[in-house]
Amino acid sequence: MKKIFFSTFQIVVILLSLGLLAAGIYGVINLDQEYDPNIFIPKDSYVKEYVDSFEANFPSQSVDDGYVYIGK
Repeated sequence: MKKIFFSTFQIVVILLSLGLLAAGIYGVINLDQEYDPNIFIPKDSYVKEYVDSFEANFPSQSVDDGYVYIGK
């Protein structure tokens, strides 16, 4: 009797784990990532004025590109 409940419990746990794995994979595949760093710039900032002016005058280019060099 114990062996029946033990194997039934194992099957339930394995099926539940596979279901959660499938839901996680489905969620990752359908994840839509959009990030706009300009939403964090205060509206009354000179940086916001610069970004707005840059986007108006150079619509095909991006302000988002930037590089950080650290070291010698």
